[in-house]
Amino acid sequence: MQQKLTLVDQALDRLHLGIIVLTPDRKVRLATASAVKQVTNYLGHQCLRGNRLPEPLRTWIKQQEVVVKEKGDVVLQRNPLVLAREGKRLVIRLVSDLDQSLLLLEEHPTTMQLQSVVPFGLTPREAQ
Repeated sequence: MQQKLTLVDQALDRLHLGIIVLTPDRKVRLATASAVKQVTNYLGHQCLRGNRLPEPLRTWIKQQEVVVKEKGDVVLQRNPLVLAREGKRLVIRLVSDLDQSLLLLEEHPTTMQLQSVVPFGLTPREAQ
């Protein structure tokens, strides 16, 4: 079982995805290595101390929960939290039901990579 979890963790890391599973009282039950690395890179080295989320994430989760409570039982599209730094951005989404919640973290480059223009028929010089 541990080998399967390690494989999943490595796959998520290669895809620049991270997952944080939360307890009902919004503490960290489980966090993938990629998620820990991403949160640390964007929010600082001491942000996941123990099983507590960093304050910006706790505040954002509370805001998302208020939106759902105000609108009744219908879960509306929640707004992701977007953090940016050094040519990258981290998009964090809250996924939850009645008693389970998790954070899905996805990192994207914000600058266009040179090789990404090749499929459009551009030479590297034309891309510049």
